[in-house]
Amino acid sequence: MLTRFTGHRITTTLADRSIQLYHELGPDLKSVTGIDVEFTWCGFAILGRNQNTMSMVRSEYEEQRGLGVSPPPELITGRDINQLSEGLFVFPNDAVVCYAEEDGFVDIKSLTSALIKYINISGGTILTDLPAVGIVTRADRVIGVRTPSGVIDTRNVVNAAGAWANKVSDWVGRSLAMQTLKRDLIQVDLDQRFVGPIVECLDDDWYFRPHEQSSRLMIIGIGSSHHASLKIAQESDSEVDLDSISSCKEYLSKWTSLTQGTLNRISLRNAWSGHRTVHAWDD
Repeated sequence: MLTRFTGHRITTTLADRSIQLYHELGPDLKSVTGIDVEFTWCGFAILGRNQNTMSMVRSEYEEQRGLGVSPPPELITGRDINQLSEGLFVFPNDAVVCYAEEDGFVDIKSLTSALIKYINISGGTILTDLPAVGIVTRADRVIGVRTPSGVIDTRNVVNAAGAWANKVSDWVGRSLAMQTLKRDLIQVDLDQRFVGPIVECLDDDWYFRPHEQSSRLMIIGIGSSHHASLKIAQESDSEVDLDSISSCKEYLSKWTSLTQGTLNRISLRNAWSGHRTVHAWDD
């Protein structure tokens, strides 16, 4: 998912620049590699239903406006989201929504394939099946990355390790204010097209987004309220929680117009777990 709604000025600024680059990158990658990266600019909305989360949504809107994000987001209502989705969602009409029309999502497989081909065409080298196991420093400066096959000399390292980011930072004696949380995801086969933006509900941390392969498929991100507490993900923790399906059906029956037949088709077979790295900012 590609959105500037990050809840923090630093990451919002980074996301804004990133999305601008994605808009420029797509046509360039396709012309050079012949691969359609399949960016989908469907929009992104964060929604609040109670006083606290509605205040959070308004704060996010004001922050975006203050940062000069272009195009600026809109402040709309639950009624508007229900209409944008052609009746798929049935959120409270008075819910407060911050909506960015030009955010969206990307097909990761297509993007990865295009980037690999682009790098190879440009004369770059990608080393696969060669894990980093340490960072070599001298006088508090990075001079290389240690691998099982030896050291690769470099003065620059990008920590893009996701769920393992804290482990990488430990190699240079630094700590990151990050946690990796487990998120159960469920694919829903719809009787109608998914029309409208990705929607994230701040009240309970659930989200809905179109599937990259079909407009008749929807991906549901199970919210943190599904668990008694946020569940810290372990590297081997990939099993879907058994009660996720019933929780998903209950949630969809409340906030969408999906038929009972659609809900009945949801099963554990179409579910998986992912790891989501989040920042614990110290302001």
